[in-house]
Amino acid sequence: MRFRFIAAEKATPAVTILCRCLCVTRSGFYAWRRRPESRHAQRDRCLRVLVRTSHEASRRRYGSPRVHEDLIEQQIPVSRKRVARLMREEGLQARARKRFKVTTMSDHDQPVAANLLARQFEAAAPNQRWVGDTTEFVIGGSGKSELGEHFDSHGDAKMELFDYIEVFYNQRRRHSTLGQISPAAFESRMATQAA
Repeated sequence: MRFRFIAAEKATPAVTILCRCLCVTRSGFYAWRRRPESRHAQRDRCLRVLVRTSHEASRRRYGSPRVHEDLIEQQIPVSRKRVARLMREEGLQARARKRFKVTTMSDHDQPVAANLLARQFEAAAPNQRWVGDTTEFVIGGSGKSELGEHFDSHGDAKMELFDYIEVFYNQRRRHSTLGQISPAAFESRMATQAA
């Protein structure tokens, strides 16, 4: 690490001064410069590209667990800790979730839909029971945390929400409750097993 600092800063003060300040020898510094890159460093360099590619493909939404799953799915052997370290070093991080804000208004005179499932979510086959939650999207201000902060217009909101739900969320986003695969992959797997 000290030698790397010297190599980066050597244009400013002399190498001799930097070596003295960091308590290393000049000969050690020059030997380090001539030494070939270690296998570990070479592998890290390759993995950085793959980690960044996965993170960008997730629209900068994935953290290390899901990036790790992407790499494992591509049959790239790597530990989750290494992925987390490389993401930290590259400054890559998942979008942070916003603090939960209660938007439910229970005290109203509007009709309430019947609870048909009565919390019985298990089904014998796919597409028998669909469940979901609702989110309030604000036009002109606070949106879903993975999607963005706000929408400037209704048109922007419709376009971004369609892209998020149909292109990313259903087709690509890994869900921990589905074994780190997308809903589309899960449904396809279930259809294959049923056939």
